[in-house]
Amino acid sequence: MARSMRGVTDVFEWRDSLVKLEESSKGQTDMEKKVLMKLKFSYDRLGNPDVQQCFLSCALYPEDKLIDKFELVEFFIDQGLIDGLNTRRDQYDRGLTILNKLLNVCLLEDHGSKMKMHDLIRDMALHIMSATSIVKAGKWFKSIPSEEYWTDALEKVSLMGSGISEIPLNMSPNCPKLSTLLLNRSWFKGGDLPDSFFKQLCGLKVLNLSGCGLTELPNSISDLVNLRALLLRSCRGFHHIPYLGKLTSLRKLDV
Repeated sequence: MARSMRGVTDVFEWRDSLVKLEESSKGQTDMEKKVLMKLKFSYDRLGNPDVQQCFLSCALYPEDKLIDKFELVEFFIDQGLIDGLNTRRDQYDRGLTILNKLLNVCLLEDHGSKMKMHDLIRDMALHIMSATSIVKAGKWFKSIPSEEYWTDALEKVSLMGSGISEIPLNMSPNCPKLSTLLLNRSWFKGGDLPDSFFKQLCGLKVLNLSGCGLTELPNSISDLVNLRALLLRSCRGFHHIPYLGKLTSLRKLDV
């Protein structure tokens, strides 16, 4: 918490921060108050919404996952959180600077070329995102969450490494705000996805299907006009990609 206030010299800003701390602890147990005071305060002090979103993105990975720094930066770029820069090097520099900022305020842990999020900090991040996300990364289950959980408020869904093998044939979640869908390292029975699944996901920007054992993509992928990144690495047996000419926002196709 002290690190997040480093460099602040104005008395009024310290007083305002104290008021925010007191307000955030209302209605909480003693333990919850301590967690909020030591963790959420640093998140609030990040200030920049894009930096906050970069932090929350780290919680989409499985618990205790060591994440490559450059993979995280790529993920930030794919989501459009690092924009307005002329070169890829500038984007990488900005992304690594953001990671250093998160490290300096103890929201991430440094493990050489990799980063890690502490369990308590990840729990806080998931709580912040709870109304707009489904995060079951690394949780082993057979069927994808039923359609009732896919609300129109959803913005991010992470089911990476969940071992999903079944998606109902007629499933068509209506999630116009969903921007990030991570299904990497799942395995789909029959080697494909139902065509109906993407019909109402018009806001999707990042779709990660890497390592899913897919043999082909449904034709409805062609209508995801806001898609920026389509990740299909390590899909063994993959043999068909539908027409992608309408995906004018696409910046990355990783096969």
